[in-house]
Amino acid sequence: MNHIKSLLRSIPFLLHLNNEEAGFFFKSGRLVSVKKGQLVDIKKTNSLNIVIDGIFEIESIANRDIVYLSPGSFFGFLPFIENRKKGNVKALVDSRIFVIGEDDLYKLFLMSHKALRGYIKMIESLNFDISDTGKKYFDIKGKVVTVFGRKAGSGKTLLSSLLGLSLSSEKTIILDLSYSGRSLFDLFKQKLTVPLSEKDNERGAAESLLNDRIVKVTENLHLLNISFSARVKVDPAILGPILFILSREYKYIIADLSDSDEDLRNKVFEQTDFVFALTNSKKEMDDVQPVFDRQLKEGQRVFYVRNNFFSKESGQFYGGYIFNRCEGFSDGGDISILENYISEGNLDNYRNAVTSKNRAIVIQSAQHESVLLGSLMLELNRGGKKFDYIYSSSYSYFLSCMLLLSDDYNTLNENMRKFFSSGQFNKIFEITFPDKYIFKSGRILKYAMELAGSKRAEMFQSLPLSYINSGGTQRIFSTGSLQHLMAASLVSEPLCEPVEFAGEKCSSGFPGNYVLPSHLLRTEAAEIFNITISNKEHLSFTDDKYSSFFINYLEASDEQKMPQPEYMDQSKKLVLEVSENEFKFDKISENTMKLSQMLIARII
Repeated sequence: MNHIKSLLRSIPFLLHLNNEEAGFFFKSGRLVSVKKGQLVDIKKTNSLNIVIDGIFEIESIANRDIVYLSPGSFFGFLPFIENRKKGNVKALVDSRIFVIGEDDLYKLFLMSHKALRGYIKMIESLNFDISDTGKKYFDIKGKVVTVFGRKAGSGKTLLSSLLGLSLSSEKTIILDLSYSGRSLFDLFKQKLTVPLSEKDNERGAAESLLNDRIVKVTENLHLLNISFSARVKVDPAILGPILFILSREYKYIIADLSDSDEDLRNKVFEQTDFVFALTNSKKEMDDVQPVFDRQLKEGQRVFYVRNNFFSKESGQFYGGYIFNRCEGFSDGGDISILENYISEGNLDNYRNAVTSKNRAIVIQSAQHESVLLGSLMLELNRGGKKFDYIYSSSYSYFLSCMLLLSDDYNTLNENMRKFFSSGQFNKIFEITFPDKYIFKSGRILKYAMELAGSKRAEMFQSLPLSYINSGGTQRIFSTGSLQHLMAASLVSEPLCEPVEFAGEKCSSGFPGNYVLPSHLLRTEAAEIFNITISNKEHLSFTDDKYSSFFINYLEASDEQKMPQPEYMDQSKKLVLEVSENEFKFDKISENTMKLSQMLIARII
């Protein structure tokens, strides 16, 4: 069964699925044995069929253009795709296929707006012919924005309304996801509709229900009541179908979210791209950060917001946006006051954060081979090329954080030289003899603290995304103590003691888990570059000062690496092709500098 799951996870349009979605996909399908010579009519099939074992041939009409299908190939139905192939599929030997029906594929997208987004981006990159229905989703590619406040009176509903108006040059809808307090409908002087409190997985029924409940404020700004005044808790599962439908029509979907229902809150966090968090004191910020660290698992970006109304009692504020007072607006109704407030530039930072075509760079996961990335990190520092997301894991993530933490070229160069030195490696990976682990994490945490201090990941303009094993499950961290994230990226179980963070034991997950560009297809990133390493020689430790046990451990891990499936625009694929056989930072950096300069120059 593990072989089958591994094969299925290598299918291009499944690479972006998270663990829950992949589990649903596996459970929804079934294995079917196909005897040699058995035929399947492609035109009549309403299921997706993935070859697990054996070999098939597709024979078109008039016996032309025969195509052979090996394990990992697929045929049949794909959502939003024009299925123009005709003819029969014939098993050439006794074979097995994994079969999943059309309805189950749509249910997968009803579960998650991000699963749909990732699928759309992937099939677009694979140059499939898109159906007319599919083109509606392709053209919109909506973003989900959450305005979150834990306390009543924080200003979240006013900020949600202003943000909605600010974005309404494109079709925008605001979802009321609070149970009580001030409603969006009150603010815009609109009649409050009945909350959507029932789960409905039927696409047609759900769409009809939504159309009846949507209220127009302006031509492009609409409202939808999800939970306000509901007498029972809203089933969080309704969010999937709602976003599935809304993402076809709206460029921006704003969630006005309170903290009164943790299940609903967590589901919204799961589906969102951005969070504007109203934290009107340092204590409020300190209280909400652990919530983000536990619940934001897919690269969501957090912006902390301080409402200027509370500024006198809240002290100094760094690392976020100021929400200036909106004078003259109290009970709502006069939209012109809000529009004037927006025209004065008060929402520019918020709007720009949401509307920007953000770009990401994915840096190959590596342990000691990350030394080959040194010159590239230096060129990123010197070249001034900015990315909104830097996604990596293992030692590569540690280097990415060094890049963000270093003020200048020389500081970065010295920090990396020290990191790869025998003295530093031997110090942080000192062999101990505990009951469970050979390498303790205490020294690694101390070293990370020296570099990162008390900084948090979400405070950086270039957001460092780390792919980390947390409690046995791989996830993306976009918030949290940089010290703990950096330390976790250096430890690999079972030899290394994991780092306690966000209520879980965390480690790099390398070499079994590694970053892929497809992981970010789920995010709102519009452009994704991918940096990989190709070394023609074996990188050896010639300095006998390095711990021989640690060297053997690194090289054994390196041998377990699996090939990385890649399906992306070749112009965004940057390969660092080198021939290095000695683990020497300065020598490698000098030898690879020109190549790194050429690669960075390709990034527009």
